[in-house]
Amino acid sequence: MKRVLVLTVLIFTVCIVECGNRKAEEGIIKVLGPQIEKAIQKAGPFDVDVELIRKQKVYNVRVNLKSLTISDYEWTRYSPDKRRAYFALSCAVPVGMTAMEYEGHLEFRNLVMGYKNEVWSLSIDDCVYLASNRVAKTISEKELEEEVLRRIEKQD
Repeated sequence: MKRVLVLTVLIFTVCIVECGNRKAEEGIIKVLGPQIEKAIQKAGPFDVDVELIRKQKVYNVRVNLKSLTISDYEWTRYSPDKRRAYFALSCAVPVGMTAMEYEGHLEFRNLVMGYKNEVWSLSIDDCVYLASNRVAKTISEKELEEEVLRRIEKQD
């Protein structure tokens, strides 16, 4: 009888803790999406949608470009590679910073970026690398642009 009671209390405790962790994680996710969206919009002239997609115990961050917040003339002066790098860095740096901030609480796997009719991805490790180098200013902006273009994987 005591074993049944102890086992029941133990199972009940595990369920409460698990449900509490799940509720806390859901709360973080509700706040995190808009937080990343605002950070990307501050980092560049982009209006984006951000979605966190759970795959088992890890999350992918999906960013879709809705529109530009600068005039087309300014944007069209950039080369296609410069546009790609600018958008990718504007997404990767805030996502990398978020991944570092929530390390140990949430696990992120990939940043998936929708840009016009293309989809690219970066691993979260790449985002952390790019974010830390931008913040520390260990490599120049031009080198960062080259690095992000080198690391981007085009999705088919």
